[in-house]
Amino acid sequence: MQCYGPNLLVCNGCQSGTCNNGTCQCWAGYSGINCSIEVSVNYINSNLGINLAGLSYWSTQHLFKDYFKQSSQWIPQYCPGCVDTSIQYTWNTSQYFPTQANGYPSSLGVNQSVVKLLLRDLKLHYPSINTTNQYVLLYSGDGVITLGFDATTTSVAPGRITFTVTPSTVLNNGILVTLLSTNPSNPINNIRVILASD
Repeated sequence: MQCYGPNLLVCNGCQSGTCNNGTCQCWAGYSGINCSIEVSVNYINSNLGINLAGLSYWSTQHLFKDYFKQSSQWIPQYCPGCVDTSIQYTWNTSQYFPTQANGYPSSLGVNQSVVKLLLRDLKLHYPSINTTNQYVLLYSGDGVITLGFDATTTSVAPGRITFTVTPSTVLNNGILVTLLSTNPSNPINNIRVILASD
């Protein structure tokens, strides 16, 4: 096989490379005069994922260190502890709430809360690098956030909630993030959920 480069000089048998000025220039992973010898390549800092699923709150493929990026849409609910038997136990009340340009609620109605689900239905395969299952929720703005389902809050400070996850396979598994209130003058935004060790 002959390969002709841009200046019409011949590369003899250039198999896995590009002909340039009569010489085979091998692609990564190949060497030799005609680039026919496979060699192992150590790609530095080449974390690459292929065949990844789409973003979803129930996926066992964790595409980001910030697990909130794979959370569900905001779901409007009736505020916990309030009494209105017509919507009190409705999972999604479908009630309107205004949002900021970034998609976060800019305010909530009377007796209204909104929730998001994440790390749901993982069949006990939560991301963790040790046995503590310690996570941190970080946020900007002013309001009240609570955690539920498999998450148990261990400490609360402005802009930071630490919590532990006890993996389960019960119906209400995963992490439930509930926004109970948000200050319209400084609404909650930029929520991140990461392992405490990150």
